[in-house]
Amino acid sequence: MPLETLKPENKSFKFNKYLVLSICVAVAFLAGLAVGYLPYLLSYRSYLKDQPELNNYVQQAIKYYWSGGDIKKAESEIFKGITLSGNLDAVELLFSKAVELVPERVDLKYCLASTQILKGDYSNGLNTYKEIINSDHFAFNAEILYSFYSKSLGYSADYESSLKQLSKEYPEQTEKYLKIVLNADNIIKSRLNVKAEKYPFKKGAIVILGYALDNEGKAQPTLIERLKQGLVLFRLNRSFKIIVTGGMAHGGVTESFVMKKWLIENSVPESSIIIEDQSKDTVGNALNTTQILIENGFENASIVTSASHIRRALALFNQACIQSGNQIQLTNLVYLDYPSIEEASAMTNKELSIIYRDLFRTAGIWAYPCIQN
Repeated sequence: MPLETLKPENKSFKFNKYLVLSICVAVAFLAGLAVGYLPYLLSYRSYLKDQPELNNYVQQAIKYYWSGGDIKKAESEIFKGITLSGNLDAVELLFSKAVELVPERVDLKYCLASTQILKGDYSNGLNTYKEIINSDHFAFNAEILYSFYSKSLGYSADYESSLKQLSKEYPEQTEKYLKIVLNADNIIKSRLNVKAEKYPFKKGAIVILGYALDNEGKAQPTLIERLKQGLVLFRLNRSFKIIVTGGMAHGGVTESFVMKKWLIENSVPESSIIIEDQSKDTVGNALNTTQILIENGFENASIVTSASHIRRALALFNQACIQSGNQIQLTNLVYLDYPSIEEASAMTNKELSIIYRDLFRTAGIWAYPCIQN
């Protein structure tokens, strides 16, 4: 027999070789996938582990922001003995803990920065916005807020540098917000009126802004003084409607409900009163009341509030009217909560920073993303 016929059949061997090679390639591919996705898998596992704690921090922060809470309990249970001086301290620390837990969550950093600005901790607030700008590839909101907070606080070099960068990267958006701020800067220069007068408008509204009720749901002195001014104005303009605005509830009633009741008790016909009871703050007052003004075809709105509040109110109502596409003339009447009109007319850096904060909220930039506009 020829020697060649004694060689083993080679076909089976070739098949096995290719099979082994295929298996090796597949294993290598899967191993590569595993290594590549390992950080994401670990991150997701960490996310699932940390989610209950994160939710607790955020929910507690919302609670303290809107209605406060037991500060002493928070000191002992959440902050391990850290002394808190008020609700905003609690909100800041809660968002700080949330950011530490999930540092990649930019929305939580926005919440932290907004709280720091609101409580007057400008240095840390601006630094937090800077962190967002440096870490987020699209941080227009953080940049525009950083820019105009810097302007309000007198940091001219930071403002100009930031605005230059914004104009380069986001020219159209920057131009839009420059106009918004210019309009606000103009209207907050309005003269404060402490004396009611008769207006020539055929269809006008008197908008009385609410103020927090006490725990029993009764009007506090500041709200009573606003109502008194609104009442005097109504007696001079009886064809006008009165809009009472405020939806924060205490003692089972809202600000606007208590305001309407007070006005009726002081001889204002119920038919002359319109309630806006959905808003929780001045931004809500402006947006919701402007809608009522438009629906009723009012050509003028006289904003009645405290002197310390009027500039912010005018800026927000003016912006709400502009972005609605309606021209409604705004006037004002104030309850003087300062020793003199001269002191009331002087605006601090802190007041301007809060005006800008709420102005941008009214224009659509959320202070607390997914929580509050």
